[in-house]
Amino acid sequence: MESGDSQVRVVGIMSINSNLKHTQLTLLKMKTNIKILLIASILFSMHVFAQKQKAAPMGFVYAEEEKFMLDGKPYYFSGANVYDFFTYGSSSGDIETQFMDKERIDGHMRRLYKNGIRVVRLWGFSHEDWHGFEPQKGVYSEAQFSLFDYIIKSAEANGIKLIVALENYWNDYGGIKDRLKWEGIDVQGAGEHDQGQFFTNPSAVQGYKDYVEYFLTRVNHYDNVEYRNDPTILAWELMNEPRYQGFGDDVTSDVLREWVDDMGAFIKDLDPNHLLGTGLEAHGTKYNFGGDEGNDFIKIHESPYIDFTSAHPYIRESWSNFTLEQTMKLMEQWANESHNIIKKPLYIGEFNVEIQERYEWWEEMYAFIEENKIGASGFWWFPDNNTPRDKFGVFEGDVEVAIYKEHALRMEEMSGGEAIYLSLLSPKSGDKYVTGSIVHVEANLLNENNTINKVEFFSNGELIGEDTTAPYELDVSGLPDGNYIITSVATGINGMTKRSTPRNIQIGGEGVLSLEYKDASTEAITNVIKPHFRLFNNSSQDVAYSDLSIRYWFETEVDLPLSFFIDYAMIGSSNVKGQIVNTEANQHYLEITFDSAAGILGRNAGSGRMEPKIANSNWSDTDQTNDYSYDGTKKEFAAWDKVALYLNGKLVSGVEPGTTIDTPTAVIQASTISGDGPLSVTFDGSGSTDPNGDVLTYSWDFGNGNTARDIIVLQEFTEFGEALVTLTVDDGNGNTDTETIIITVTDPNVAPVAAFTSDFETGMAPIRITFDASESTDANNDTLSYSWDFGKGDTATGVIAAYQFETVGEFDVTLTVSDGKAEDSIIRKIVISDGNPVANIIADVTSGPAPLEVTFDGSGSVDPSNNVLSYSWDFGDGTTETGQTVVHSFDTVGFYTVTLEVTNGLGRIDTSTIIIQVQEILPISDISVAYKDGGNGNATDNMINPHFRILNNSDVALPYQDVTIRYWFTSEDNSDLNFWCDWAQLGSELVNGIFSKKNTIDYLEISFDPASGQLLPGENSGPIQTRFAKTNWSAFDENNDYSYKPLIADFQFNNEMTLYVNGSLVWGIEPSTSFATMDILENIKVYPNPAKNYISVSGFEILERAEVKLTNLVGNVIQKANPKERQSTITFSLDKLEQGIYILEIKDVIQNITSRRKIIINNR
Repeated sequence: MESGDSQVRVVGIMSINSNLKHTQLTLLKMKTNIKILLIASILFSMHVFAQKQKAAPMGFVYAEEEKFMLDGKPYYFSGANVYDFFTYGSSSGDIETQFMDKERIDGHMRRLYKNGIRVVRLWGFSHEDWHGFEPQKGVYSEAQFSLFDYIIKSAEANGIKLIVALENYWNDYGGIKDRLKWEGIDVQGAGEHDQGQFFTNPSAVQGYKDYVEYFLTRVNHYDNVEYRNDPTILAWELMNEPRYQGFGDDVTSDVLREWVDDMGAFIKDLDPNHLLGTGLEAHGTKYNFGGDEGNDFIKIHESPYIDFTSAHPYIRESWSNFTLEQTMKLMEQWANESHNIIKKPLYIGEFNVEIQERYEWWEEMYAFIEENKIGASGFWWFPDNNTPRDKFGVFEGDVEVAIYKEHALRMEEMSGGEAIYLSLLSPKSGDKYVTGSIVHVEANLLNENNTINKVEFFSNGELIGEDTTAPYELDVSGLPDGNYIITSVATGINGMTKRSTPRNIQIGGEGVLSLEYKDASTEAITNVIKPHFRLFNNSSQDVAYSDLSIRYWFETEVDLPLSFFIDYAMIGSSNVKGQIVNTEANQHYLEITFDSAAGILGRNAGSGRMEPKIANSNWSDTDQTNDYSYDGTKKEFAAWDKVALYLNGKLVSGVEPGTTIDTPTAVIQASTISGDGPLSVTFDGSGSTDPNGDVLTYSWDFGNGNTARDIIVLQEFTEFGEALVTLTVDDGNGNTDTETIIITVTDPNVAPVAAFTSDFETGMAPIRITFDASESTDANNDTLSYSWDFGKGDTATGVIAAYQFETVGEFDVTLTVSDGKAEDSIIRKIVISDGNPVANIIADVTSGPAPLEVTFDGSGSVDPSNNVLSYSWDFGDGTTETGQTVVHSFDTVGFYTVTLEVTNGLGRIDTSTIIIQVQEILPISDISVAYKDGGNGNATDNMINPHFRILNNSDVALPYQDVTIRYWFTSEDNSDLNFWCDWAQLGSELVNGIFSKKNTIDYLEISFDPASGQLLPGENSGPIQTRFAKTNWSAFDENNDYSYKPLIADFQFNNEMTLYVNGSLVWGIEPSTSFATMDILENIKVYPNPAKNYISVSGFEILERAEVKLTNLVGNVIQKANPKERQSTITFSLDKLEQGIYILEIKDVIQNITSRRKIIINNR
């Protein structure tokens, strides 16, 4: 982002820890004495800036040394980049229905939330004509900013906060290259790095400042809130990856730092509420990561206007190619510099590795983030399902998403335990409803951990209903026309509450449904009256045309029969009906109605034009001059209050003849709408109007029992929460109007933060453990009280408490600290065992071609009494070894059950197993096949949709008739199948499919008719789109199918499909019988889960001998069963078990394979 204002600003801000991308003052080109003076002014500005800090408003994230904070508590967050949200839509047509794609935006926001994403980083810039915010210098696209308005509201509705990058160093979407172009400076940008001139070009920087000011002060047209006042936005970033590179590589970073300071002061003056970041990559020769690019990590981030540090570790790219160990050291150095030198939180704003390494690297990197309390991270990237897969794309259903979700939960725990993330999915702020609508209210609350007791819903502060089960929703009917403020309050099972931000909605009234009129007559005196109409539905719901009607009033000079005609209607002329009604003498009106076949007038949509006409039976002239509804000046469509629109017979727009508008209009202006209590607010009703000029009286109700009757009043609010203030104006003739506004009063008291340590977290019963809460803090320095609950009903008080654990089990120890006004709790699990060790295996690889070398690590094994463990390994191939870490080579294809046995020297033993799959070496061939899942990731429907593409990279043509493809799957014991080829470039009628089995596994075999011809050298077959289904159309379960790869949006190589030329395998690996055995084991069903009173395990009839154990997390066996041969189901009673997490072990004794399932018991 840019800046070029030579004016130095003195700003006040919530936090001295502020971040900005690239700073540069234009002072460098001024005379030295002026430069010194101005730099001194900047230093003074920074000093004043630091002195004028204030607490962030409720809901805004802020920084406190190395932590992000939210509402007085640490806020460790995780998220993802979805940079292209701003492109969701056609970029043309109607703004609300075509330019933006609301369903796509809402759908992906919901998908992100369900997958644990709480913060999204995205672009707030583009200079292109397609979805450009600023396609030309100083020209800001209202349509594009309207789209961004909706992105913010959708994020808010889905409980997601946004980090918005305001400009790009790179050429994508124009970047600063275009800003220089607008100043007459053509640069190549990107890898040439000549766009760094931007930071010293006053005009370019000023243009950027103008854009930033427009962006920050933009008023969201859905709720009339400026971006700078919206807590949905977590932070601004000055630029995506700024550098001052290519100009001798300014290792001092002075130029960029001056720009960061200048822009930082400018932005913080405009917006002291939001965090500010730089978007820096954190390169540097001192890290051996990239080069010195004029953006020194420490110097840039020490700017007092920057709130957090930024790093983008693409550590496996060719220019870095770090090992995992080197990456951990690099991140540790960034964390140390951020926390101990710069004293600001670190945000890993972008990172990823390619998919083949992702599982291992993500586990390690996220563990490092948690252990080192790095403030936040956002992986690159999480596109929606309409986006082709690239090397860094992560899609719903990918295995790494499960790793991310576990990390997100742990970050949440680091923030003080599970938070209630409450917002309203419906309605959205600014939603409009037609008269008599049912308003659907729904909370965005998944409650996966069953911690919510109820959600209550309020309208204008009054309770309108509640729901106690997810999804938490309510349909509200019977609300009169007017403006409403909808809120919700969630109450946890622990009594804690969370209130959603309010949603302002309108029911009925002006502008919800509108009618436009155009006079199409050639003259005022004519033989044909031609009133043309256009309807608009500005509401948030569809309206049936059959519920609408239009009236047009006119007079006639002769008493002749009148006829109605319709020349054209976009919705279909046959769907438009007309009736001429005589009211008295020569007074008439035309009433237009609509057939039910016209369908619906969609939300935020228009009808298109309708062209009716009226004539008498003689086609003689009529004079329209005195007609009530006629206006000969309206030759283009425009609003006109003398034509009327009705909804189900009720007037919703326009004024009928013989009536007047006598109702006054109430308007409230408030000096502030939120603040710490006690809060004094001045209310001004002088903007209220009366159409007849009547003198108005003013009645105020402040929602707290107080009232007043002056035009301008002062009210002090002492109670914390939301107060609904109502102004009623009366014209003295029985006509009144009301307006409401919500005043939010926050408690200046900051809740304490509970924290405690213990001398042990595990141990062998009996054991006495001491707990210390002295690390608990209170921002107001209030005296704290401490309450302990040791998980079995035993309690204690005091900053230090000790407790004797006599029995084996898991104990949730809870500390609650209170300052007398607010409290905070933290729970920590204490595991007391019977002394048995716990074995744990980590393997660096679990599958691959023979010979496969695997490193096994047992260092994660633990002994509760800290006895020294010994380690014995059985590799399942007849060989054994000892030691904590061992390396073993598997030379033969197959599946191997590797067992680790640990002993503690006291006769206590535990074992753990892991499966290693050794595959055949992939055939080397110039003929290959790529695969795409045509089922869009739906693995449990009644159709399997494999799409194929054959590639011929050889030097000779390949006859299609020589080729066969096998797709391996499980038919669920129903082999009666049907095959279709929906489309193939070579001709779908030439593609054949049959079904067979090998090694007990089903496969579809694709072959080709001799008329298919040849696949030429260097060519591909194009898509071959096949599908198959059972004749009874029952569902498949593809999740464990050998060849199935979910959510592959574009063709990719899949070596678990096989391709043959003249019967010889040339591509892929056929499945072995071991795969079938594992697949059978995985198909054993466990339900319900979470469970309450019982749990059933079914599917044992496929096993000759099985063993099932229910254990706790320590490994103690609670229940055990050995199903009889071919027994189908066993059931465990859970009545005597405490709520918590348990392990169900299912073992195929014959094959020596074990599967473990996590069981959640919730019996409260």
